[in-house]
Amino acid sequence: MRTRTLVITLVLFCLALFAAAFVYYDRPQSTDEPAVVEKTPLVRDYSPVIGPEDAPVTIVEFFDPSCEGCRAMHPYVKQI
Repeated sequence: MRTRTLVITLVLFCLALFAAAFVYYDRPQSTDEPAVVEKTPLVRDYSPVIGPEDAPVTIVEFFDPSCEGCRAMHPYVKQI
């Protein structure tokens, strides 16, 4: 009976520790510094471009021909 109580206590302690760590790491980081925005554009001078340059939205496709998912989505991205 004593061993069972010890095991239950340890399990509850581990669960409480895990929950506390989750709450601690999940909280938003409040800083007064603005977010850093990368200033290097994804579209380079040598990038193939379709459509007007002043479009309000830019879609950048990272395509790997050996990737099965990339090959499957390629026709849909081109259609967009």
